[in-house]
Amino acid sequence: MTTVFFVEDSAEDRALYRRFLEWDDRYTYNIYEFESGNKALQLVKGKYQM
Repeated sequence: MTTVFFVEDSAEDRALYRRFLEWDDRYTYNIYEFESGNKALQLVKGKYQM
């Protein structure tokens, strides 16, 4: 499984990116979506709960 972080302030754009990956039947993705880089960094540092 491949992990993908979407860091994008536009919810519509994040949804579009997610749909592109979900249409790919060759791979399985673990997708995390964030509105800001700070929230994504908190997850990487182990401080953010999904």
